[in-house]
Order: sequence, then C-alpha cells, then structure tokens
Amino acid sequence: MRRRTDVIAIVRERIVNGVHFGRMSAGDRLPSARRLAHELGSDPRIVTRAYDQLRKEGIVARRRGSRGYFAAADRTPTGETDPNMEWLVGILTQALERGIPAVRFGEHARRSYGTARLRAACVECNHDQLRWLCGELEDDYGFVTHSAETETLEQAGGNSSALGQVDLIVTTAAHAAEVRPTATRLGKPLVLVTLRPEIVAEVARLLAVGPVYFLCTDPRFATKLRSLYNGIAHAANIRPVVLGVDDIADIPTDAPTWVMRTARERLGGVPSHVRVLSTTRIFSSGTMHDLLSHAMRANLAAANAIQSAAHSASHIVAEVKAALAVDAA
Repeated sequence: MRRRTDVIAIVRERIVNGVHFGRMSAGDRLPSARRLAHELGSDPRIVTRAYDQLRKEGIVARRRGSRGYFAAADRTPTGETDPNMEWLVGILTQALERGIPAVRFGEHARRSYGTARLRAACVECNHDQLRWLCGELEDDYGFVTHSAETETLEQAGGNSSALGQVDLIVTTAAHAAEVRPTATRLGKPLVLVTLRPEIVAEVARLLAVGPVYFLCTDPRFATKLRSLYNGIAHAANIRPVVLGVDDIADIPTDAPTWVMRTARERLGGVPSHVRVLSTTRIFSSGTMHDLLSHAMRANLAAANAIQSAAHSASHIVAEVKAALAVDAA
C-alpha cells in the first residue's frame, strides 16, 4: 500500500503538470478519494489526508456546498486568487505567443507608450464637460490637455493656432458636426467620446425610479443636459443643480447624484448627504481603444525616430573615428 508521502507527491505532480500542459484547468474536479485510492493502490483515508495537505499548499481547493476536491494550481500561496496577477499572466502569455519574451515585455510597453506624451485639445460647449474630458485624458492616459469651447471655433482666428499645436482633438458625439471641419482643416485626428453603456443604463434605470440629480458649475451644462435627455423615458426626472445658482440643500438626502468633476473640485469633495454615482472612467471601451491606438502609434513613431537618430549618430561617430585613424596613419 502506498504511503501518504507517495500519494501527496503523485497527486501534486499530476495537478501541476496537468495545468502546465493544458490537460487540466484550475477548478477542475479531482477524482474522489475512494476512486483515487483504488487507482493508486492506497487507502481512501490516506488520499483524503493527502488532499488536505495539498489544500494547505494551495494546489487543491474545496468549495462551499461540495464534498469534492478541485485543482487550484494557479492560486497564490495564501489560497486567494489575485485578479491583477491573473490578468497580467494572461497578457504575458499573449505576448509570448506573439514572439515577445516576457523579460522584454516591460521594455516593449515603455517603448509603445512611454516614449512621447501626447497633447490633446478637448472641445465642448461648457466648463463641466471640458473639465471632465481633460481630467480623464490626464489621469488615465497621461495626455497634456488644452480646453477650447465650441463657440470659439467659429470666431475669426478662434483657437486654430492653439489647436494646431496638439496631436489630436477630442470632443463628444454631440459636437461632431461642429468640430470635424476644424480637425480636417488642421489635419488632426478627431476622437468622438462616448460613455460606457453600463453607466447610461444605470442612469436610465434610476430615472425610471425617481429624480436623478446632476451637480455642476456651468448653467450651459444644465441646459444641454435637459436637451440630451429630451424625448427619453422619464426625462422629467432629470434635476440639474448648478453651484452658485441653485441650493445644494435642495438635493434630498441619499438621492442619486452625478457630481461633475468641476463641482467636486470647487467644493473640495462631495456633499455628505447625497448618494454619489460613479464618475470614474466614463469613456466607453471604443473610446479607450481609439485613444490608446493614437497614443501607441505616436509613441512607436517617436521611438523609431529616436532609434534612427541614435543609429545615424553612431554611424557618423564611426566614420569620424575612421577618418581620424587614416589621418593619424
């Protein structure tokens, strides 16, 4: 009869190698103690104790409500999964499949995104949305931003000189028709920002229940907000509250409230009596993709230019050294 240490070694090797070679996935049910004992010529009690030991090592897992044992070879030593680690492992795996060694991934990422810092012009009709656009571009993408109001685009000279210095122009879909001619004239890429669908769906759900408040600083945003939701079911439940114009106390306690970045910054936080709706990472996945694509193309172009300049410089140095050697001779 096999000893407990032998059983532990056999099961450990089966799970680790099975996951490594793709024959088994984390979470797969393992053979019962009775079945494995019969296969290994051991006692079910010994197999059970072996499973328990491997569970302490994080190789085997138990599930609430189940009497079975499951493979957990991709778990951390504490037995808890780390979502960020799993995500990064997936990214590195894809990199390897594309021929990028894991040890060079950091260098590749820095070259693709850390070589140049893009300049973006945010164009909107009010301060609240301008600050929102610029803030997300700065915080999440590292862009240097410039604000321009839509009405200035039609003025003589307008912001053309400033917009001509940026790498791309960003606005919302509502102003695409106004901004696109300027972007085309200046030869600048135009990114139209859309919101994450789940945020739009959440606001729609809340509007069906009752009033939803929007705490802002620019009366123009309040006017635009009403027009954007005009014709949508329960649009009457939209409640803009403008700092300096309306009283924040009018927002009922625990009322769902979208606090614009401008209002948050002016107040130094958010009113304690309101239930704040999420205002982080509002850009849709499509918008994220467009922004990152522009940024990576610009970074790779800059990295290639630097590499080419360095190569030319080294070539010149080599020629100078060769010439000096000839003169010395």
